[in-house]
Amino acid sequence: MPAAIPLPVFAADLAVFRLPASLLEFGLPILIGTVVGAGVGLAVYMVWKVGTLRRHQAAPSRRLRLPMLLLGMAVGAYAVLNVTRAARPLAVEPHWVELVSHFLLVCAIAVATWLVARLIVHAEQRVVALSVDDPLTARRRTTQAQMIRRVAVAIVSVAGTVAIIMTFPGARTAMTSVLASAGLISLVAGLAAQSSLANLFAGLQLAFTNAVRVGDTVTIESNTGKVEEVTLTYVVLSVWDGRHVVVPSTLFIKTFFETRSRHGEDGIGQVFVDVDWRVPVELVRAEARSFLESCELWDARECAVEVTDAKGGSVELRLLVSAATPGDVWKLRCQLREHVVSWLQQNAPTSLPRTRVEGAIERES
Repeated sequence: MPAAIPLPVFAADLAVFRLPASLLEFGLPILIGTVVGAGVGLAVYMVWKVGTLRRHQAAPSRRLRLPMLLLGMAVGAYAVLNVTRAARPLAVEPHWVELVSHFLLVCAIAVATWLVARLIVHAEQRVVALSVDDPLTARRRTTQAQMIRRVAVAIVSVAGTVAIIMTFPGARTAMTSVLASAGLISLVAGLAAQSSLANLFAGLQLAFTNAVRVGDTVTIESNTGKVEEVTLTYVVLSVWDGRHVVVPSTLFIKTFFETRSRHGEDGIGQVFVDVDWRVPVELVRAEARSFLESCELWDARECAVEVTDAKGGSVELRLLVSAATPGDVWKLRCQLREHVVSWLQQNAPTSLPRTRVEGAIERES
């Protein structure tokens, strides 16, 4: 049999793995606070979710579960640690306890900032998802909700960053000096960022004056597209060919622009056709109406064929059509133009435009 290990040697080996008393005294409360805080964070999330489901409301997004869990862990650990420190004010504590306490405070502020930003996004989604019968009201609500969300998230982010900086004792003095000279700094920053500030206030003006809304079809400087996004500094237009045009917000304030869906999505389009003087206008008018009545894009509001000009060797016909959306108006115009040209070629070839040249040859006697 192997020789027995002497008891003093075995006790010395255990002493090597023995944890410091301060680690058990402060580490155990931190662990308990973390577990309790995690449970509280998850419980709050589940109660909120169950409550919204019972009221048939939109449940909180899963993107809120992680920040609520982390916030509960950070706050629980920080609170229990400081309660433990307050319970023994006269005892000498290790230096690492203060570092851990400060780290937990910074984490709590950062996660709280993250959670508030996520809550703002959730509130925006709730507002946008509310059912509204009027599409114009829905577009205005979407635009204003996006703008408020961006401003609120920016303010919360700045406030969280400042709060984290203020937790460092050395930064408080520097922050006080910065605030004392804030007037001069703001003047210099305003002069250096005039264009950025102009775009910022222009974006706010566009959103809250209802001049441009998400989903509107606008034309500005020969660019026509649907408003896809309205930010604090620029507006994104989605063009029919897949391009995305980014227009500075100040351009909508300084120059005029055309909006085709100010009071509704429906619109009227016109098609111009040059024909010969012998064109049967009544037959063209009847054929255009017959085609539109069989077309699904036509909303039965406008159908007209008029002679708008007659000079030189041709006559100008204008065909007016209407559709539910600007995109449908464009498609209907193309289809009607193609049908009228094809009909003239097959049924009234004498109506096709032509150039007449008449000359008199003077014979010499």
